[in-house]
Amino acid sequence: MDLCEIIKGVSFLLQTGLGILGNSVVLLAYVHIIFSEPKLLPVDMILCHLAFANLLLLLTRCVPQTMTVFGLRDLLNDAGCKVVIYAYRIGRALSVCITCMLSVFQAVTIAPAGPRLSWLKPALPSLVLPTFAGLWFLNMAICIAAPFFSMAPRNGTVPAFTLNLGFCHALVVTSYFFFTAIVARLGASGALRVQKPEQPRR
Repeated sequence: MDLCEIIKGVSFLLQTGLGILGNSVVLLAYVHIIFSEPKLLPVDMILCHLAFANLLLLLTRCVPQTMTVFGLRDLLNDAGCKVVIYAYRIGRALSVCITCMLSVFQAVTIAPAGPRLSWLKPALPSLVLPTFAGLWFLNMAICIAAPFFSMAPRNGTVPAFTLNLGFCHALVVTSYFFFTAIVARLGASGALRVQKPEQPRR
């Protein structure tokens, strides 16, 4: 293994280790809150779900890729590759969507009360769990084609127009849903900036 591969492997290992540690600590902290308090706040539920999505993303992409960089080959067969890629795509999509959901939730929460938001603000906490369920079903449906465009490496050859992950080959497919989610997040972040009250000058 040359120096470039060692540096790449160590960087993957650090990112993966720190990411798994950080998200696990967040999840354990919220599990402790669940057992010590009767109910989680909506923002806490969103952050807990975001940590779970990030953990799923790390376990399905970063862990096998780190193992591959350190020389472990033939980690997955064709079926295992398809399952891991499908779970990774769902985790990535959920991470983007829940981050967008958090931005929108915060923007609506701090928005000044008006006729357009008077019905939404009181109902916002009760919409969190149905939104989670909707995002899961939506992303599972959107990513359903991912297993059909992924395969385990064969004979060291990489097919054309595919992403070589080391442990798996995946055809690059762009989903416009992610661009929509990112635009919604940017809009919510802009609304937060506009609605943030100015600090009084001393």
